[in-house]
Amino acid sequence: MTDPTANPATDPIQPVVPVVEQLAEQGCTGWGLPGSSRVPLASLPLEAHRRACRTSSRGACCAGCCRRADASTSTRCRSCRTGAGRARAGCATMDPMPAKRPATPFTPLDFQLVLLRRMADHNPDLVEEARHRLGVSIADMREANRRWQAMLHAPRSRSAASRHRSVLGAPESAQERRIGDLTCEALQWPVPLWPDLRFEVLLAPNGAVWNEWLVRAPGAPAPVLETLEDLAPWCCTVDEAARAFAPARPLEGTAPTRWGLAFTAPDASGVPHACAAEFTWGLLQRVGVKGPVPAPPEKSAQRSGDRTADKAADETADEPLTGRRP
Repeated sequence: MTDPTANPATDPIQPVVPVVEQLAEQGCTGWGLPGSSRVPLASLPLEAHRRACRTSSRGACCAGCCRRADASTSTRCRSCRTGAGRARAGCATMDPMPAKRPATPFTPLDFQLVLLRRMADHNPDLVEEARHRLGVSIADMREANRRWQAMLHAPRSRSAASRHRSVLGAPESAQERRIGDLTCEALQWPVPLWPDLRFEVLLAPNGAVWNEWLVRAPGAPAPVLETLEDLAPWCCTVDEAARAFAPARPLEGTAPTRWGLAFTAPDASGVPHACAAEFTWGLLQRVGVKGPVPAPPEKSAQRSGDRTADKAADETADEPLTGRRP
């Protein structure tokens, strides 16, 4: 609402009064900066502030933010005609709007997209196929991952167990599990994308999360793992590979959601090879193969051969994975 009697050349603030009333009707409460300190907008003497902003004989603008005004072009100096200058000069400013919250809650579908996002680094073709089955776009997957990372790094983020419950709902099962001398609680949720798998979270007695990954669902048939050719991407979990090719040695992953295993596995002709497998969220992604492991010359040298195989596996773990697919 503009004052029809006002001259834009001499009245830099438009409109005058009923600005405060109109803002109040809309539920807006803000602050004014007539000088060096803020005052509530409702108590700001707007009319007096308007008169002070008119051109004076001294050529000063607004609240005196500069000593020279460009009176030939405006009643305000060049800096006051910018947003930063107006803030310093004392033009009324409103409180910043609160951060926009997501319009929709984070769902189990979004969580599956988070799992796929990390797997796309190694198996983009499989992830693309899974994404089409879920009926989502690449942008949807990126947005789900962005929101998940924001939840993880929020200043007042909730615990991992509470976060999973809020996203996935009540767990399908909650059982006490003994690992060595420690007792923990194992929570499992179904994952529609992989019906034979469950997302498992292991909780310490104090509520801390020890592990969170994909495991085989209770009662679901385990894959047959006998040779290198059986180690196809997404075919098995960490525990299944470790049991099939024991003894296996855990390796440090390249990211918090990744695990590694070093072991010896035979090929289709029975020749053993030193291998290093990489898992994301507990699901096999790729296998690196060093080469054949020399067999011991005699049965009595079995222990020596075992040491040779272990050494070859160590070397394989130190080298970059070749991404070999059977």
